[in-house]
Amino acid sequence: MKAPMGVLRDAFARDLALAAVLTVVAQVELALADDVEGPRGWHAAGFALVTGAVALRRRAPLAAAAAGAVGITMSTLAGEVPGPVAPLLSLILVTYAVASYSSMRRALAGLAIVLAAILVYPLVARSTFGDELGNLVIFVAIWLLGVAVRRREQRAAIAEAEVARERAEHEAERARAVRDERLRIARELHDVVAHGVSGMVLHAGAARQALTTEPEAAEASLLEVEAAGRQSLGELRTMLTVMRVDDTMPGDLVEAAVERAREAGLAVDARIVWAPEALAAETVLAAGRIVQEAVTNVVRHAQGATRVVIDVEDVGASVRVRVADDGRPSGDPRPGLGLVGMRERAAALGGEVDAGPAEDGGWRVEALLPRGAS
Repeated sequence: MKAPMGVLRDAFARDLALAAVLTVVAQVELALADDVEGPRGWHAAGFALVTGAVALRRRAPLAAAAAGAVGITMSTLAGEVPGPVAPLLSLILVTYAVASYSSMRRALAGLAIVLAAILVYPLVARSTFGDELGNLVIFVAIWLLGVAVRRREQRAAIAEAEVARERAEHEAERARAVRDERLRIARELHDVVAHGVSGMVLHAGAARQALTTEPEAAEASLLEVEAAGRQSLGELRTMLTVMRVDDTMPGDLVEAAVERAREAGLAVDARIVWAPEALAAETVLAAGRIVQEAVTNVVRHAQGATRVVIDVEDVGASVRVRVADDGRPSGDPRPGLGLVGMRERAAALGGEVDAGPAEDGGWRVEALLPRGAS
């Protein structure tokens, strides 16, 4: 995971400041040191190179390690300087950096370069095996610490990316849930409004035709319009109640659909064999809406329909719904929102809806819904 450019600039500025401080300290140490072997200018250049490498420890870790190793080697070959701290600290920093900020291949190359520079000292000066082994152990330990920190940060970055991915998936799932809920509400509103308005339009048309010749019939039709409007409002309240409370049982929409078919002048052959209170609320609601939508389609689209068959039966693990009429389909034969809504409603419960021409003429809608838990 790459850091933002602003963060990198700030880190480089801090490294540059640290390198400047270490450079000043190293030169002061050299100026105050006694018994310096070899030319001081050569030592000063070597110290400046190793302390200046700190400025690149994050931007170019391998180059910083190489520069530090060259600087230490220059000073070692020039002669001995008693007790310099800043150059040693700078070499430790670039060793840690090459392990912490590089790939494993570059980190190993950086370690090899630093250890090679350290091993130059016993070649030109007298030192014990214990001293050199101690130096090697110190720098290897610093390098291993850098590798451990790098791996920990990588694991943290992977974990952070996983959390971000899960959060994005959760947001996407929530967006899908909101979209599905909007579609469900649209279907519910379509069912209620289409069913109620179609009945109102039917009775309003009858009232208009009888207004001048049969005032009493016109008044009766207008009363039906009023009753249909009141019923639609009641169904809207029921729908909103069911949306708010999952375990609220909806009204008996099947019986209401049967009554609406009779009011439309259709001969109704109804066989209702179920106990809604023993079924899951969503199954009862889906069955009622399917019957209601199918009856509405008969009233609105079936030309010449005089009879409708409505069967709702609890058959053990399922509820079977069938609505058939003897009319002729009119208009666009393709399924509209009503039939699509039936199928989606059934599919959401694990059921299915089949619709098409009946064998004896007319149109039929058949649904099989899972019974669900009461």
